[in-house]
Amino acid sequence: MNNIKLRKFPFPYKCGLSICSDLDGCEDISKYIEIQKFLCTNSATKIGEGIDLEVGNSFWFFRNSAKPGISYFQNLSKKETYYTPILRELIEAGIIDVIHTYGDFNNGGFERKYAEIALDEIKKKNLVINTWVNHGNRLNVQNIGNLKWFNGDNKKSSYYHMDLVKEIGIKYFWISQVTHLVGQDAKYSLNNLAKNQIQRGLALKYWRKQIPPFFSNKLLEEVKLRDNSIIKAFMRFINPWGKYSYTDINNIPYQINRTILMELIKNQGYLVLYTHLGNNSLNSTLIPENSKKHLLELAKEYYNGNIFITTTTRLLNYNEVTNGIKFKINIENGFYVIIIDGSDPNLDKNMLEGITLYTDEPEKTLVKFRDEILITQTNGKDFTGRFSISIPWIKNEFPM
Repeated sequence: MNNIKLRKFPFPYKCGLSICSDLDGCEDISKYIEIQKFLCTNSATKIGEGIDLEVGNSFWFFRNSAKPGISYFQNLSKKETYYTPILRELIEAGIIDVIHTYGDFNNGGFERKYAEIALDEIKKKNLVINTWVNHGNRLNVQNIGNLKWFNGDNKKSSYYHMDLVKEIGIKYFWISQVTHLVGQDAKYSLNNLAKNQIQRGLALKYWRKQIPPFFSNKLLEEVKLRDNSIIKAFMRFINPWGKYSYTDINNIPYQINRTILMELIKNQGYLVLYTHLGNNSLNSTLIPENSKKHLLELAKEYYNGNIFITTTTRLLNYNEVTNGIKFKINIENGFYVIIIDGSDPNLDKNMLEGITLYTDEPEKTLVKFRDEILITQTNGKDFTGRFSISIPWIKNEFPM
């Protein structure tokens, strides 16, 4: 019937990418903001003219460290820092979309009460945080997963807090899994197949020291935790091979060089980039020139319609929605009406942004969700030679 089919990525893109940056090593809020302005706006910045992409960042509620850094509360207190309102505004704008655990406990000191304080603040201020990312060394016992020093999901531990995480509304979890495969949920690739076999072998060798490895190369994988919770865990891309164990702004050229970007486009997969954009111990500039050059190259692929770029949470959400979406097609008054199944109470209209459907007659095709005809845009032919319609993607705007 009119050959209607779901397109994998929003028109006209061939693959998807998010920059998932942990805030470790970022000493002050001005640096944090300036980097985000460069990434998320076209304004003049100390780094240069902004590249105007949709890039998120992360935050901590607490810091148990004498080193300079950024947190919502002062150290381990309930007292707000002078930039707490800035962090709240960025969370509300969707620019901060990741909680990098409750805080930096590299010096230890985590207690369940800090999770309770964080949950209380989230509820009180109506903050929306859907993505959790593990952090730090072995003293960060709040981490989730089954490495023996991770106790966030261990009911036998006084550090257990998974019940509180559920109340926060976390949907997606990074439980310290990294990959060298360029593109998850990707097309068949000999390179990725070979790397996956090596990763399997290494994971099986160190099974007792590792959280369950993902062998399927999916972006999102269901994982059962020690408290029997079932979570959606995701992979982060560390590098194309095992050379660079740490990921800061200086490693960007090794992570997203042109060869990797072309491979991602060819594989038509998803990639969540593991990095620390604010950590630049080797250089006095905010973003070194070589790293800036590769970020500009990434932006070029976005504006050329090749790589879809958004925040980590939105990319994961898009992946989940497109992998689970169901629809039927009716003919009504000469129109093809695509009726998206709205029986899932967790699916709302905003989560359908970017959904693109191939159709031979876009001018005669409508999309309906819960009895509402949705606004759509008509697209020209893409690289497959087919027409399509899309539910418009509304970009998160950086609050100036």
